[in-house]
Amino acid sequence: MAHPRRELLVALPIVASLAIGCAGAPRADEGRGGDPHVECDARLAEATAKQTADRERLEREARTAREEADLLRRDLQRRHEEVVAARERTAAQEEALEAALEAVRRGQEELAALRERGADSEVAAAAELLRQKDEQLRLLRLRLAEAQGGELTPLPDNGSVRLASMDLEVPVATVDGEPFSRREFCEYLYRDLGTPGLLELFVNRALVVREARRRGIAVNDVDCAVWVEEQRVQHVREAGTLEAFKKKISEAGYDEEAWAARLRFQARPTLLLRRLVELERTTPEGREAFEARLREEYQRTYSERVRAGHIFIRAERDATEAEVEAAHRKAQAAADQVRRGVPFADVARRFSEDAQTRNLGGTLGTFDRGRFAKTPELNTALFTLPVGEVSQPVRTPLGFHVVLVEDRTPPARPFDEAVKRELANRLSKQPPSDAEMEALVGRLRARAHVVRTLTFD
Repeated sequence: MAHPRRELLVALPIVASLAIGCAGAPRADEGRGGDPHVECDARLAEATAKQTADRERLEREARTAREEADLLRRDLQRRHEEVVAARERTAAQEEALEAALEAVRRGQEELAALRERGADSEVAAAAELLRQKDEQLRLLRLRLAEAQGGELTPLPDNGSVRLASMDLEVPVATVDGEPFSRREFCEYLYRDLGTPGLLELFVNRALVVREARRRGIAVNDVDCAVWVEEQRVQHVREAGTLEAFKKKISEAGYDEEAWAARLRFQARPTLLLRRLVELERTTPEGREAFEARLREEYQRTYSERVRAGHIFIRAERDATEAEVEAAHRKAQAAADQVRRGVPFADVARRFSEDAQTRNLGGTLGTFDRGRFAKTPELNTALFTLPVGEVSQPVRTPLGFHVVLVEDRTPPARPFDEAVKRELANRLSKQPPSDAEMEALVGRLRARAHVVRTLTFD
């Protein structure tokens, strides 16, 4: 594209030459029928109009180029931040793995040293500890063998609380020497925290465990321990730092020990449910749920792309009812103006509260489903709205969006059998989705006769 100032400089001599030519026109045109001054004025006006039109066109093109450059610059910045974050996560994982390997190596060295010095009196206590650990490993191996054979027997009690053998008269605390028993604590939990919704979760858990037992499915303690550690790593990563994670669970009423115990209680039924879902994929009902997940994965991987714009009116979660209503009225007024023929860009510049896109006429550029994955309501509007049609105000946790889709590009690959096989192989290495697990629990509840007798007398 030619530089606007250069074309303007080229056009100015043309207009000047026309003006000079017109100044001498009366002598050149003497004897002709027309008025030479009128003709020169017309030619000068035509050249001036052309110059003005060219200047406006060049200014529009320059403005569009600046807007596109700004969008590209922001997209590049976002991608750079994602790459930096990914590198930091990878480095942290490698550091954690290296630390774990180093701990294993030190343990092996200490074990070898202790075995060499086992007769020394100074390491007698350590030797006894090793013997106890060996016994625990033997019991764990026994448990693994029993689990693989489908026989589930309780592990020996090592002091942890197990409901099957819980003595309800054991104190949970003493105050000034006065004991308070597990029975009293359980009654408090039942009456103060028990709800019908909590009962539903308990019944779902029981149905999963019963179905797994019926089908001979079991998970071992090692798998449960791995799952608990995976959950811990994931929560720490989401919190950002270990200290932030500890603060988060503390605000929820847990210390690390109680939080880990809760996860251990959830581990076995969660893993059993995953195994059941994987088996159910061979049934028509399970296959239908998995097909829905395949399509969702297809849309994420080979998403169609849209070029769109939005008008944003802020109304966050903590906004009052009056503030939400006012924001909705403002968004509806903006949508109505666009429907009456006012250019979307003009309405966005007047109404939108998105500082990044307002001056660009609300344009969001071209993108796939990943860009607004965290606001599914907005994503749904962007990828279902017909091209050229303005939406009603769309509510998200941040506020209201009036959306206009300008263009839509189809996915890079069709949803055919080859793509399904590729996606199925990928998903088979991942845990089942929440939708798959909820569908299976729903089928178990539909087949069971559940009578609720929970009372709060």
